[in-house]
Amino acid sequence: MDGMIDLPRPLTEHEEIESLAYRLYEDEGKPEGRADEHWVKAEEIVHAQRSAIAATSERTESAIAGD
Repeated sequence: MDGMIDLPRPLTEHEEIESLAYRLYEDEGKPEGRADEHWVKAEEIVHAQRSAIAATSERTESAIAGD
């Protein structure tokens, strides 16, 4: 062993959406026939989260650079 810690890789965007869509499905009592609705809602949430993270990162980098 070389002392390195194996960290889990970050989820891809598709994996995040898939996981969240399934959680939404479970949270709603596993209703049939609403997979597309859960997927679209999960996409919206994940895209909003990723945009917020990117915007925060840009503001932080700008502040560090003194812009």
